[in-house]
Amino acid sequence: MTYRPPTIYQISGCAGNGEDTTLRSVWNCSRYGESVVTIEGTDFGESKATVLLGGVLGLEVKHNETFPHRKLTFRIPSGRGAGQAVNLLQNGGEFGESTISFSYYACPRSRKSVGIDCVPCEEATYTASADLPECSLCELGETAGPAPSYGCTACPPGSKAISQTSITCQLCPMGTAQSASGRDSCTACAKGRFSATVGSITCEDCPRGRYASELGSTACQNCTGLKFQSSTGQTTCQTCPDGQYFLSDSLQVLDETFEANCQACPVGMTCSGADGIVPDPAFFVYADADRVLQAKPCLPGYCEACPNRTSNVANDIAAAQTYSCCTVNRPPSAINPLCGQCSKPDYFLNSGSCVYCVETQWRLVILVLLCTWLYMTVFHSLSQISRSDTRYV
Repeated sequence: MTYRPPTIYQISGCAGNGEDTTLRSVWNCSRYGESVVTIEGTDFGESKATVLLGGVLGLEVKHNETFPHRKLTFRIPSGRGAGQAVNLLQNGGEFGESTISFSYYACPRSRKSVGIDCVPCEEATYTASADLPECSLCELGETAGPAPSYGCTACPPGSKAISQTSITCQLCPMGTAQSASGRDSCTACAKGRFSATVGSITCEDCPRGRYASELGSTACQNCTGLKFQSSTGQTTCQTCPDGQYFLSDSLQVLDETFEANCQACPVGMTCSGADGIVPDPAFFVYADADRVLQAKPCLPGYCEACPNRTSNVANDIAAAQTYSCCTVNRPPSAINPLCGQCSKPDYFLNSGSCVYCVETQWRLVILVLLCTWLYMTVFHSLSQISRSDTRYV
C-alpha cells in the first residue's frame, strides 16, 4: 500500500508553544535529551516512521495506537540550537517536508553555551543576548560588574575604568578630574587649577592670592613675602616694583580689585622682587605689629641680615617678623629689638631699658656733690670734737 507524502500540522511538548498560537513550534526543549514531544498530521504510516530533526534522528518514535497515521511521539536527542526543522519519513514510503520546528533551551544572558551546557560568564564579562558561545568584555571606560552580569555600564563623570576587566569604576584621584562618562582615564588639572577631593568632575581655578605652578595640583600655594596675586587661575605670584614692598599677610590688605597696596621701601633696607627685603648694613629691620616695615640703626657688628629672613626673636614685638638677626651673644628683647644696643647714641642699655646718657651724668654729678658734702660735714664734725678734747687736756 502506498501513501501520500506525510504532512505535519502541529507539535506540542517541551516547555510549550510560547507565543506561537499556530502550534507549529515548541520552545525550551531539554539540551540533555529528556524532552518528549508529540506531532500531529496525516499520512504518517501505520508504524516505524522516521523523524528527522535538523539532520539528526528523533529517538523512541511511537505511533499512537488509536490514530497511528495521524499522531506519534518521539524523544528529542541532546543538543542545542533554535528553530530546528521537524520532518517525517514514512516507513518505506514518502518523505514529507514541514514548517514545524523546535528549539532547545537557550542559555540566558550572563551565561555562555559550551557544548550542551550553560556556563556562567567570568567576572567582568557578559553576553549581549541569549545562547551565545562566548562572553564578551566591556569597552574601556565601562564595567560589567561582578558576576552575574547582563551588560556594561559606563563609568560616571569623576571616575574611570582603566581595564576591560574592571569590575568597578575608580574615582579620579586628587589633582585630576573627568567631566565625561565612559572614560578610561582622568585628566590632570592644568597649571593654575587644582582638585582637592577624589572623584572630581572639574578642576577649580586657584583663588586670588594663590597660585599653582605644577600640573595635577591638589591645592594652591599662598603668595607670601613680597608677593601677591590679583587674578584667579594663575601659575605664579606678582611682585611690587623694585623699591616697594607688600607683605601678603599684613594689615595692608589687597584693595577691592585685589591689587596690592605696594609701600615705599623705608630707608635702611632694599626691597626687590628678586631678593626680597634685605637690611642695609648696621640696620635692624623688622615688621611691626601692623606688619609695616621698620628700620632702626644698629651698631656695626651687633646685627646682620637673616639668611632665611624669618623671625628668630623670642618674645618678639607683637608678632613682628624680623629680617635682621642679632650677632652672637647679643640677644634682643621685647622692649629693645636692637640686639642689646639702644637706637640713639645718647642712650645706653641698662637692665633692659634705654637710659639717656645726660640724665645719668647729672645723677653722677649730684652723687659726687652729695658725697663731698657728707665728707665735709663728717670731717668738720670730727675736727670740732678733736679741738674740744685738746682744750680739756
